[in-house]
Parts: sequence; structure tokens; C-alpha cells
Amino acid sequence: MAIPPHQLDKINSVQELFHKLDDEIKTFKSKTSLGCVNGCGRCCETPAVFVTVLEVLPLAYELWNNGQAPAILEKINSDRKGWCIFYESDPLVAGKGRCHVYPWRPLICRLFGYSAKKNKYEQPVLVTCQTMKDHCASEYDATVQKLSAGTLEAPSMQQYAMQVLNIDPSLGTEQLPINQAIATAIEKIGLLLREE
Repeated sequence: MAIPPHQLDKINSVQELFHKLDDEIKTFKSKTSLGCVNGCGRCCETPAVFVTVLEVLPLAYELWNNGQAPAILEKINSDRKGWCIFYESDPLVAGKGRCHVYPWRPLICRLFGYSAKKNKYEQPVLVTCQTMKDHCASEYDATVQKLSAGTLEAPSMQQYAMQVLNIDPSLGTEQLPINQAIATAIEKIGLLLREE
């Protein structure tokens, strides 16, 4: 599917940024031994996941390329849970599940658990969940100490958000509920494809 080259450049820039982040997270994980509980999806089981349209533009492009975009739009429009429509919860075990578009997931899905943000004193604070804190208690404590001492750096939520914003301020600024952002991205790619 063909879209204007400058639009494709935006998609490629987001993907390149995500690859860079994935490498940084891999390094961070190897230095800390922090990790999500296998199969955990608690952070996905909420409608309070907000992303920008730009972050899910590569996903939308992929959905159009494999012919799934219209069905996904329909699914979003009929969804009542508000959770990401690509998250499949385990019907037997609460808090367990899986992502069906893991390689295409947006920034917060990549950063959560493996990043830091600055507090009001400009000190890095690890952004993670209670499940990870409990599951990896000693690793979590050691990581927090290293971050506080300045002997370890974590990927920065603010820096990556700014890098997304710099790719396209019109699409990288406003945070929307994840399904709304996905729907908007699908519609934007669909319009671009119709213009060709």
C-alpha cells in the first residue's frame, strides 16, 4: 500500500525510535534483572491507557497492509470494556493475558516497568507496577538505589515522549484513550491511502 513518502517517513521514524528504545530497555533489563511476571497483563486491564495517535500510526499502517483495519475499527466501535482491543485476557486467571500486536505496541507499553521519570527534585523515579515490585523485590530495591545514586540510568519517559513529539507535533502531542488513538490512526492512514 502506498502513502505519501513524507507520511511514510513519520511511520518509519516512530519505528526507528521504538527499536532504539527496545535496545535501551534490553540493556536496562540486563543490568537490573527486572522483568514482568510471565503472562501478566494487569497493566492492560484498564481503560486508563493513554497514547498519541503518532505512536500507533505504524500499527494502523500494518493493519491496512494486512487487510484488518476495517474489522478493527468495527471492533473498537462495538467495544464496551475500554481496554486495548488487542489485549486478550485469560478467561480463567485474572491479570493474565497477552498482546496480539506486541511488536507494534505504543510507547507506554514499552516503557512501563523499565523507565524512569523525574520527580519534583529532578531525581529519577522508577515507573513500575506493584506486581513487578513484589515479584522482583530485591532487584527493584537495588535498581532504585542505583538510580538514586546515579550509577544507573533508565530510559526516560519524558525524553522519549519529546522524541515522539518532535517527529510530528500535530500527532504526537494529545494523549487519547488507546482505542480512540488506534481508531484515529486507522482513519488517518485510510484517508491517505484513498488520496493516492
